[in-house]
Amino acid sequence: MKLFHRIFLTLALLLGLLAPSFSVYATPANPDSISLVTAKAFENIYETGDMLFVVSYDVNYAVEPTEEASETFLVNLLSTDGLTLIMSRQLNDYQYNIISVYASAAEVLSLGLITSTEYKLRITGNPAIFATLTEATNMATRTLSASDWNLDGAFTSKQLLSLHIIDLANTLETEWAITLLVTATNGNQLLNSAGRTAILLAIPGLDSSIPLIFQATSGMVPMDTVTTNSTLQGNSTMLIRLGPQISNAFTGIGTWLGITQSMAGGLWALMFILTIASIVFLSSGQGIAAMICTLPIVIGLSYVGAIPFALLFTIVLLLVAYAGYFLILRGI
Repeated sequence: MKLFHRIFLTLALLLGLLAPSFSVYATPANPDSISLVTAKAFENIYETGDMLFVVSYDVNYAVEPTEEASETFLVNLLSTDGLTLIMSRQLNDYQYNIISVYASAAEVLSLGLITSTEYKLRITGNPAIFATLTEATNMATRTLSASDWNLDGAFTSKQLLSLHIIDLANTLETEWAITLLVTATNGNQLLNSAGRTAILLAIPGLDSSIPLIFQATSGMVPMDTVTTNSTLQGNSTMLIRLGPQISNAFTGIGTWLGITQSMAGGLWALMFILTIASIVFLSSGQGIAAMICTLPIVIGLSYVGAIPFALLFTIVLLLVAYAGYFLILRGI
C-alpha cells in the first residue's frame, strides 16, 4: 500500500511540474465593431499586367486582444460568389488601418484574374481561431464595383493610386492623431517619415513604384555596364612579343632570384629606364628632359610585357604631374 502511495505522489508531482508547460489557447473576443470601409483595385503598379487591391478597414476593440492582429484576422480576395478564396494576407493591426493584396502579372495569369470583375474583399477572423464567423460580427465583406477599379485612362492607375493614398493618409491622421503628411512648396501633400512607414507596411515597395508621394525615398541608381577590350593587354607578353628564347631567359633569371618572370622583367625594365634617364640628365642637366625621354621607353616596355599596363598608367600619370609642376609652376 505504501508503494502505491509513493507511486501516486510521484506521478502527481510530475504532473504538477509539467502543468505550466501546457497552455490553453484562448479564443479572442469578437470586435466591438468591424467594417470594411473602402476597397479599390489598381493595375500596372509594379509591372505591366499586375493588380493591387487596397483596403481600409476598422476592426474596433475597446480593449485589444493580447494576440497579434496578424494571428487573428485576415484580408481575403474572393470569387464573385464569395465562396472561392483567391488570395489572402494577414492584417497588420487592429482598429482603423489599411492593408493590400497584390497579384503579380504572373499570378494574375495563373489565377485567371480579370479586370473590372466584381470580386469580393473580406476582412475576417482567422477560421483557425474563431469557431464561428458571422458577417458584421467578426467578418466584413465588400464587393468591388466598376467605380472601384482604377484603370489606366485619362489618368494612369499609378496617378489614381497616388491620390487615393493621400486621401487614406488624411483619414489615418484623423483616426490616429499623428501627423503623416507634409505640404511641399508646390502645394502637394507628401508622406513624411511616419506616413512612409505606415503606407509601406500596408503596401510594401510602393516607394519604388510611386516615389513622388514620399517626402524622402531611397533607391538604386541604374548604371550601364561597360564591356572593355583587353586584347592588347592580353597579347602584350614576353612570350608573344619577344619570343620563347627571351621569355625563357627572364623565367630563368626569375627562378634564380626567387621571383616570377614578370618581376624579373620589371627589374630589368627599371634598370634600363634609370640608365637612360641618368645619361640624359648627366648630358643636359635637365631632369624634365630625362623624364620625357624615358616616356617612350616605358610605353615600349609595356608593349613587350616587361611592365604591366596598370604600372604604365601610374608611371605616365606621375610623369605628367611632375612635368606639369616644372613647366607651369617653376618653368624649365
